[in-house]
Amino acid sequence: LEDCLEELVGEIGDEHDDDDVSVQRQPNGDFLVAGVTTISRVNEVLESQISEDEYDTVGGLVFGLLGHVPTVGEFVVEHQWNFRVEQLDGRRIQTVRISSVK
Repeated sequence: LEDCLEELVGEIGDEHDDDDVSVQRQPNGDFLVAGVTTISRVNEVLESQISEDEYDTVGGLVFGLLGHVPTVGEFVVEHQWNFRVEQLDGRRIQTVRISSVK
């Protein structure tokens, strides 16, 4: 059922998926993160405490904080981290660049 649904709406992250490939540390210290990466995984990697009450994924967090369908390059700042939209697939956030706010 999940495979059929993913054909319609795109990749769905869940507890059985391996998130390790969805977070890639860059040489400059930034992170490239798949939009379906869970907030708990992001908190692990960033050693942060971003609330998981309202959003489950990093894409949902960015979408929710912006309050509209983003364009590539738009960003939000949350808990001293800059979340910049790097890649979209229609209305879905595919990739987010996370960098520390200096």
